[in-house]
Amino acid sequence: MEELLEGLKKNAEHSEFAGKMEEGMKTNSPLSMAITWEQMKRCESLSLEESYQLDTILARNFLSGKDMFEGVRAILVDKTGDPKWEYQRIEDIPREVILSYFE
Repeated sequence: MEELLEGLKKNAEHSEFAGKMEEGMKTNSPLSMAITWEQMKRCESLSLEESYQLDTILARNFLSGKDMFEGVRAILVDKTGDPKWEYQRIEDIPREVILSYFE
């Protein structure tokens, strides 16, 4: 994930698309982005049924995490647009935390 973000940052001044992607990703939950990146890597080798099963596991675990509710609070309820994510940067997230969402 860090490589993707670094690539977007490098290309942002030369590519409007990369610049928009980089800016948009700055507002997302770092934990959610890290989990989604792991999901994309895992789903390459899964059948459609296995992919749906993984989606169900992730949905359940996102609902028991803090960031989804924090995002809803900041964007939809309070409308402050300033969510306080559990982790501020992707590189601060322990690998074990990411993997726990897949159990």
